[in-house]
Amino acid sequence: MSTLPPTRTEPLDAYEAREITASGPVVHRDKHVARKAVFAMVPMALIALLATVAVALGAEPATGPAGAIIPFLWFAGTVYLGLTRATVRTVVTRQEVQVHWGPKGVKVPLAAITRCESHQTAGSILNFGWTLWSEKGAVLLAWTEGGKERRFLFPANDPTGLVTHIEAARAAASAGTTGVRVEAAAAGTEVAAHEVPAAEATEGREAKG
Repeated sequence: MSTLPPTRTEPLDAYEAREITASGPVVHRDKHVARKAVFAMVPMALIALLATVAVALGAEPATGPAGAIIPFLWFAGTVYLGLTRATVRTVVTRQEVQVHWGPKGVKVPLAAITRCESHQTAGSILNFGWTLWSEKGAVLLAWTEGGKERRFLFPANDPTGLVTHIEAARAAASAGTTGVRVEAAAAGTEVAAHEVPAAEATEGREAKG
């Protein structure tokens, strides 16, 4: 069996230590910060803020009175995205995989996982916006729930390493349940973005099969 990538089991920051409760012994943690997206949003937020201040001081919007709210909504939306979507935390325990991504996240039992693959998002102009959020790649996680398949695509700091740890945890859980060691599926399989149909995976949210 191949050697596992470096393991990080302790909380990676104060927020994680305070807000994220693991369901059992942690075998690995991954934290991804979308720095490219943040850098792209900073000038957008500043422009929107200046426009908001100008309107508040009495400047007439080119779109008329009804358009006065647009700069504020632009600024608020940009700040919201930066605060809630820039950081993705993934915690792998001996029982489940937890993905925390702003207000949206999932907790998936290891036994329910049917597929786990690293997903390369670069290489296509159509994926440019998504690439800003996942410049190092992403992980595609599929599982069954209530007889239906669900999928979740999320950025990761080390997608291949994270997949390897998830597959190792699945294999260990399977061995503990059946008494027979089951080799983990080949981890780190890279999948081109165009090979994951839009119907199969929804970026950053669950997609019912």
